[in-house]
Amino acid sequence: MTGDRQEGSDRGFVSVIYGVPRETSKKLYLTISNERNFFRGDDAAQEVKVQGKTAYWAEIPVMEMNPTSIQPTVKVRRTLTWEDEGLVYKLEDRSGTLPLKDMLRVAESLR
Repeated sequence: MTGDRQEGSDRGFVSVIYGVPRETSKKLYLTISNERNFFRGDDAAQEVKVQGKTAYWAEIPVMEMNPTSIQPTVKVRRTLTWEDEGLVYKLEDRSGTLPLKDMLRVAESLR
């Protein structure tokens, strides 16, 4: 778990990583922030609902350099972002393997 707060301010964030032991590629990243600009949907985002609130689901291509190859690999990062009671939640699947229905189930379980 990591966190940070702007000096002299009440703005900040907390990040938590959930993972499966011995399966380093299967991780979920959850960031909770009270900064409103952290919450946004764009043209690539699909509007969905989390706990009755507007949320945004996006599949974002990300290029990663592979240390064993000259060619970069393109992976999909899946994100689900929503706001609740002044806090912005961003759930990320950097492996790109978790479907929307499973991400929604995880998001719905957060209280």
